[in-house]
Amino acid sequence: MLRGLYTGASGMLINEVRQNITANNLANIDTTGFKKSVAVFSMEPDNEIYRVNDLNKVSKQKFSDISRYIGNLGTGAVVSDVYLTSGQQGNINVTDNQSDLAITGEGYFAVETKEGVKFTRAGNFAVTRDGELTDMNGNFVIGASPESLAELPPGEGLLDGKGAMKIAYDRIRLDPNQKFNVGEEGIIFQNGQNVSKLLIVKFDKSNFINKKGANLLEPLPENKVSAASEYKIAQGALEASNVNAVYEMVNMIELQRAYELNQKVILTQDEMLQKSINSVGRLNA
Repeated sequence: MLRGLYTGASGMLINEVRQNITANNLANIDTTGFKKSVAVFSMEPDNEIYRVNDLNKVSKQKFSDISRYIGNLGTGAVVSDVYLTSGQQGNINVTDNQSDLAITGEGYFAVETKEGVKFTRAGNFAVTRDGELTDMNGNFVIGASPESLAELPPGEGLLDGKGAMKIAYDRIRLDPNQKFNVGEEGIIFQNGQNVSKLLIVKFDKSNFINKKGANLLEPLPENKVSAASEYKIAQGALEASNVNAVYEMVNMIELQRAYELNQKVILTQDEMLQKSINSVGRLNA
């Protein structure tokens, strides 16, 4: 019976985590470039069950334990991983704002923050009075030339063990009074001149990422970051969140019911345990 309590409790904990993830997805349904999170589950190791005190009489005063194997007993499940970004493409919405950029395909924009270089899919950028291209939080959008990328040995990531960039990069600076164009490959032109090329990166492992707030992502040390190639940049457009409101609402209802069912399992196990203590274990005088 105690195993039943533990199994029901693990089910409640799992559904609590799933509800938190779903609630966060719904809260960011209108966030530009937001990628929903997905929980991954795994079973706890099964316990091998044997009969207790299954003795075989060898002689008058000697017995041998021949406890027979009955089978395996499941012990519940746990959240083994949370994929912080779902690779599903969000809708591309045209804004006709020249500083709005959207990525179709793989990849993330790179921005320079006070805590180092971070990454985002949100391309709602702006040009400051000083001519620097920044995101909505004032972080600098950065670019890197093909020559600096070519200096890396084949197969080596862009970040070192401390999360710092291994290559030379530059903040993108523009004339705030002039129009500029961004090609599909991320090359920025202004007044007929090649100004810079956006640094677009990809992660090898989508579940080895931390969300840093403000729609920024940070890869874990064991996650390699490299230059993306399978992408196109759309100027004057933004990628919407890839959260499906209908799916998430239905999922929330299912999670609530699953949570209540596990709660009932615990209550039933508690009642059975109470009866076994008060009735089955009672000794008559």
